[in-house]
This record gives sequence, structure tokens and C-alpha cells, in this order.
Amino acid sequence: MKESILSSLKGLFSIPILSFILLTIYFSSCSGVNADNIKWVDKIDVYYPEKVYLTGLGIGDTKEKADNRAFQNISKSIKLHVRSDELSKREYQQSGNRKSKSTFSYEEKIRVETETVLENASIVKHGYDESKEMYYSLAALRKDKYSDILSSKIEESQKRGAKLLAAIEKEESKVIKLGNMFDLEREIEFQRNAFAVLRVVSDNYSKYKPRPDPLQVDKMINDFLLNKFVFSLRVKGDMTEEINSILSDVLTREGYYISGQRGKSSDVVIDGNMKIRRMPGSGKRWVLLSWKFDLSFTDSRSGEIILSYSMQDRQQQPSVEMARERILYHFREDYAEDVISRFEQKLHGYVNRGK
Repeated sequence: MKESILSSLKGLFSIPILSFILLTIYFSSCSGVNADNIKWVDKIDVYYPEKVYLTGLGIGDTKEKADNRAFQNISKSIKLHVRSDELSKREYQQSGNRKSKSTFSYEEKIRVETETVLENASIVKHGYDESKEMYYSLAALRKDKYSDILSSKIEESQKRGAKLLAAIEKEESKVIKLGNMFDLEREIEFQRNAFAVLRVVSDNYSKYKPRPDPLQVDKMINDFLLNKFVFSLRVKGDMTEEINSILSDVLTREGYYISGQRGKSSDVVIDGNMKIRRMPGSGKRWVLLSWKFDLSFTDSRSGEIILSYSMQDRQQQPSVEMARERILYHFREDYAEDVISRFEQKLHGYVNRGK
């Protein structure tokens, strides 16, 4: 049959024309196959209903890029819902007297759910559009499976929180006690983040609440900082009084107490040394000063240094007095709060080493 058709065509058309017709038929056929190959793109909800699945469609010029974007787009489908939790975050931060050291950031919430998605989602469909030379991938994750995973992580975090709370009550070292408090605050932060995502994928989220209560933990830390956690300052070198005053102001504003005993009756000792020198480049009209400040935070109980910190810069001004004023300005505005924040971050590592 095929031979008779070809013979008839040869009788009607020349070889070049016949070749063109056959090629046109071939490519049209290929185009139809590829169109069928990505028809599922318009019917994702039919194959993977939104009530049951989280899905993400990825498109790229390589299969790998399409797969990666499919996983990323599952996360994006949740991000829009998670944004609504930002209001409760601000309300929580405003409820305490202390400036929050660990905020319930939007990025942190997304990290929580993104890690879980990448661990458990899978690519369920592939396609290729030859006319556009683009690959298509569909990633999917069952909501009930995702909900079970998040619920399990929340429960594990709550167990860790209960252990931390018990350790806080028994711990004698104030430095370690505060570190445990900040670790407990992090667990509560994780629970809030996971809970914000759980609300998107489950109707059974109402049984979960951060434990212990975030406001109670924040009050506990506030009370501890204001009444029990004590620093002493031992600043030496140039501008001793000025540097001491700046550090005292920042510590007090952050909720700490400054001992007047300079190293006695304190939990942490801050040793600092400021060096200022005039540089050779100074002239009659301009003075160039360089400065360096070294300091350390030491656990009074163990004698171990928790954090060492160094900062340095230079100032060129019409007079020595103006240069020194600018040094103090930068120390106050750019470094003082940063170093206290670094100390608190370092405290977690110090505690985790069992000190």
C-alpha cells in the first residue's frame, strides 16, 4: 500500500517537490508529539488537585534548570501565605520591653519550609517544547505528608524546649543560664516559623502553639537581664572614660546591669584597650590619627574568654580634638551595639561546648 502511494506521488510531483512534502509531513508530526508532551501543563490541577498537593512548575533551557525551578516554585506558592504572619511577628516584638535579639524573620520561615520541600518533594512530570527549545518540570508534594513532617518537627522542638526550660531552672552559671534562654527563644522561633507554614497546608494546625509561651520566655529573659546578669568594664588606654561611658550606655539600653566593682560581683568582664596615634601623613592644616580598640568578654566563673573583638580605623580632621570626636562618634554609632550582638551570638557556641 505504501509503495503504491509513493509511486502515485512520484507520478504527480518531481523529486525535489516530493522531498519537501515528505519533510513537511515529518516535522509537522514531530511538532504534534511535542505539543502532546506538554499538554499536562494546562491540566496540573486535574492530575494533582490543589486541595491535596503542593505543586511547582519549572521551565528552563535545560532539564536541570527546569527541575530546580519547579522545587523553588513550590516554596513560592507558600511564601504569599506566610507573609500574613508578619503582623503577628511585629505584635510579638512590641509586646516585650527588651529589644528582640532573634526576630521571627520572613526569610527564616521560608528557610524552614524550603528545606522540608527539598527533602520530600519529587519531580512527577517532564516535558519538552521543541518549538521553544524549553524543558518543563512539575514538582509535587502531598500536603498531608508535608503536614505530618512539619508537625513532627514542631513536636521535637517542643521537647527540646522543655529540656532547656528544666536546665535553665537548675543551672547555676548565669552565663550558661542566659545562653540556654536564648536557645529556648530560638526553639520558639522555629515553632512559630513552622506553624506559619503549617497553616497553609493543613486544617489541623490549631492544636499547635509555641511551647513554652513566647511572652513568658521573653519576660523571663527580660527579668534575668535586668536583675541578675551583670557586666563589669575594664577599659584601658586612650579615652578610657569616654569608651567606658559608651559601652555602659549600650549595655544598659540592651537590658544589662553594670557593676561598679570593676570585675567583682559580675558574671562577665569586658576588658578593652584603646590605642590612638598620630600618623606621619599629618600636616599643619590636617591631622591624621589611626586608632585600634581590642576587647574581650570573659566568663568570670571559668575565666575563659567567650569573645575577642578588634576594631580599627583612621580619622583625618583639622585638629586632634575633632579627630578624636569623630573616633568616638564611629565607635558609638558603628561598633558598640555590633560587639554586644556578636557576644550574644558567640554565647550560643560557648554554651554548646558545655562550658
